[in-house]
Amino acid sequence: MKDFINKLKVTGGKGFRLKDHETDYTADMHKDTAAEVLSELVDQVAGYQDKFYSSNKHSLLILFQAMDAAG
Repeated sequence: MKDFINKLKVTGGKGFRLKDHETDYTADMHKDTAAEVLSELVDQVAGYQDKFYSSNKHSLLILFQAMDAAG
């Protein structure tokens, strides 16, 4: 799991170019497994957001890629 997350993590900010990264990366994960992992990660992110909000010192930015007519 850590390798999967590290592959998606952006650090440093400067010099990051989206076009330098695969947009179809799946880590060879089956759709059902991905749904389970997503559910677990949503819970983790909600916990981080609660901590950030209560500390009033940090913020959390998450970017999602929408495919085709996802608008």
